[in-house]
Amino acid sequence: MSNLTLRTCLSWAYDLPYFQILGPDWTSTIRFDVVAKADRPGDVAQLKVLLKKLLADRFRMQLHSEIRSTSGYELVRNKKEPSPNLRHSLTEGESVLKGQGRMGWTVRRTSMAQFADTLSLSMSMPVTDATGLDGLFDFDLNLEPYFESGPTRDDTRFALISAARSAIEEQLGLRLQPRKVPLKVLVIDRAERPTD
Repeated sequence: MSNLTLRTCLSWAYDLPYFQILGPDWTSTIRFDVVAKADRPGDVAQLKVLLKKLLADRFRMQLHSEIRSTSGYELVRNKKEPSPNLRHSLTEGESVLKGQGRMGWTVRRTSMAQFADTLSLSMSMPVTDATGLDGLFDFDLNLEPYFESGPTRDDTRFALISAARSAIEEQLGLRLQPRKVPLKVLVIDRAERPTD
């Protein structure tokens, strides 16, 4: 692992989005290289267990997990019926969720829960599915018209959230409704910066 913060390493090891890991400021700013080799071949799950042990040892780290109430969104229906742009998928295959930055998403064979998870990662805050819509869907979501200025503008997270909320409501007939939601977080109680 190269040029990564401690929180990024923990995000991979614990399968948690970055924003669900809390700790001292330096754990998200100082970058490290991790060079390690397992004593025998293993799959990804086994490597994650080994990385957890390595990080705990090298950073003399203590962690705990808890549930906190935090600001987030519920994905809900805006009307009784969703927009015709939100079509049940008629094809078979893997789910496709292709993000295109400020342009939006191309979504194929994807459940509303999967789409909510993608929104959560993109917006760095929890989004839960409360649409009650079952099955897999195909749709395109275009965010470009909802940004206030031209294409050279640096997008902030708040501009992305605003654009996504408008696009989802107008193009899909759904709505991102602000709500306090329970969120599992991993808290770094103690960590020391290691020497080389």
